[in-house]
Order: sequence, then C-alpha cells, then structure tokens
Amino acid sequence: MDLNHQKEQFSNAFVRAIAAQAGCNYQTLDVDDMSIDFSLVKRISIRYSNPQLNIQLKSTSHPDIHNDHIIYRLPKKNYDDLRNTRVQNPFILVLVCLNEQIQDWIHYETEQMVLFKNAFWFSLYGMGESDLKDKVPIRIPLGNRFNAEFLA
Repeated sequence: MDLNHQKEQFSNAFVRAIAAQAGCNYQTLDVDDMSIDFSLVKRISIRYSNPQLNIQLKSTSHPDIHNDHIIYRLPKKNYDDLRNTRVQNPFILVLVCLNEQIQDWIHYETEQMVLFKNAFWFSLYGMGESDLKDKVPIRIPLGNRFNAEFLA
C-alpha cells in the first residue's frame, strides 16, 4: 500500500474511533462523486431525529499552521460541492493532521493505544464562488476540533 492510501486508511480509522465514542453510526458510499466520503448518523439526539452529517475527509502530514488557523488547499471540485446550499444534509470537511513519520501515528502502551495527532472540521456551506481553477485555500480555525463533543 502506498503512503497516500495509508494516510487515507488511518484517517478513516481516526474518524471512526471518534464517531464510535460519540455514538454515531458510520456509513460509507460506494462511489464518491459528490464529495462525500462517508456520513455519520446518530440514532438518538436531543436536538434532531436521526441527524446525518456528510463528511469529505482529507489528511495532511504538513499542515500549514498560522497562529489560530490552518490553511488547507482544497481541490476546486470539493470546494464547489461542499459550499452548495441546496442540500438536505449538511456537509463538512474534516482534515486529519498526521505526524510525518508513519511510526509516529500510533503509540502503544500496556494499558492504552494513542492515535496522533488531531482532526479539524470546517463548513463551507454558502461560501462564495472561487475563480481559482485547481485548489482553493481555506482557513480552518484550530478551535474547530473534530471530536466526540463536536458530534454530541
């Protein structure tokens, strides 16, 4: 398996672990043609009945961090799909930031296994059109941690 596939698989496992902790069901799509890598559904919610959240998952081992945000260059197709306001269920981008060395992604102890590093979310809902043709830079606040509390 090449490095990009390893990053993808680890990022999937990272998000699945967080979804499990939050009590969410994880659903994958056979074809990712709408910038949806998977959906999370929570059976019981105080606010909504069976809410669904669609996720476009990306990962990086070289996050471009500036003070209180990360700049991530999102492919134009994903940018346009995620900013769409004519959707029934919301879309978010989840960016998993990984250590550069694969052996630093997981730390094993006798009583625990620790996954490194972090994941951040960002909603592009309603953002304006971009004139850029290839990749669109977006600013993801470091306060937007993707964790079980966010999914509650």
